[in-house]
Amino acid sequence: MPFNVILKSLPDSSNTNHFQYQSLVAFNTQLDSEMRQANINKLINSLAKPHTDETYFVFTLENVEDSFDETVIGRIVTTRQLIDILQTDEFVEQPADCALLLGGITVNHYLILQAGVVYDTGLEDKEIEWTPEDFAAHYQQSLWRIHN
Repeated sequence: MPFNVILKSLPDSSNTNHFQYQSLVAFNTQLDSEMRQANINKLINSLAKPHTDETYFVFTLENVEDSFDETVIGRIVTTRQLIDILQTDEFVEQPADCALLLGGITVNHYLILQAGVVYDTGLEDKEIEWTPEDFAAHYQQSLWRIHN
């Protein structure tokens, strides 16, 4: 039985560029959609804090226990966190396999940062070159899921 889980992502002090996840609440997806949305909105509004490094997101999982497992859910990051990760040695040779999270829709992107340029390969293998600042501005309110 699937669950919608609201997670909070926090930096993991023991593993650079990875995150610890705190499950705030899990809703059975069988619940009435209006009731579920009202509860989610109420919780998110109560957690909203300006200038915070914490990231909150809703994720659908088969098992609530998986909400703590980065190998199952990937790393969920903001655009700014993604750029910071791309600037490390982790994705020097191979691009990061990322999904732009747009509610119930995801759009795959393959991203790599080389010589100050973000190379973004998306739909139909079209490659876009961005400065990190332009990429951050274009996707400023976005969340990403890093698969690798």
